[in-house]
Amino acid sequence: DEEYYMGELLPAVVSMSGVGKFSATELRKQLSGKSAGVSPAASEYASVMNGSCSPRDIETMLQLVYLSFTQPRFDRTDYDNLMKMLEAQLSNVESNPDYLMQKETIDAQYGHNPRRQAIGKEQLAGFSFEALPAIYNKLFPDANSFRFTFVGNIDPEVLKPLVEKYIGSIPASKKPMTFVDDKAYPVKGEVNDTFTAKMQQPKVSINYTFTGEMDYTIENKL
Repeated sequence: DEEYYMGELLPAVVSMSGVGKFSATELRKQLSGKSAGVSPAASEYASVMNGSCSPRDIETMLQLVYLSFTQPRFDRTDYDNLMKMLEAQLSNVESNPDYLMQKETIDAQYGHNPRRQAIGKEQLAGFSFEALPAIYNKLFPDANSFRFTFVGNIDPEVLKPLVEKYIGSIPASKKPMTFVDDKAYPVKGEVNDTFTAKMQQPKVSINYTFTGEMDYTIENKL
């Protein structure tokens, strides 16, 4: 369960740590005058490598994709700074009625499931810098199960050799990535939850949530 929330933290850690031999500061200098960026992300059932660039910086973006798969970078100082920032933010919001409402709603909807919690200091206390590389490797082991989609103003004849050079050289195993259903579903039946919190300007908020099963189609997802 600790790894679940650390997976959510990964994009922030990676963005602050740079990639390969470049720290975040050094990477910004290398990218000066260019418009290209890559950010790994993870959800319940997918690992994603988001990228964007100007048409002339497509090669730079693909270089960043390659390095993000093969040479991710984790900096202890950057990690510690991020944790301090998150702890400070949580100290400010944990007494905020809107945060308390969100936390209470999630707990009621998912029956206090440890996989469905609003991130707080309790979750942060379970984070470990030493565990980050292994978690990242689980989410981005190689390019075997990834589907790369390019959209925008780009010449296919220019793109093809660059894809062959950078994406084609990312290691790939024959073992496909799989996901595990964590069974973290909303509780069934009617649930009524009422709570109070101290507020400078008292108000009443009501949150209705309806859940149910439906066929998984693109139309339903949209």
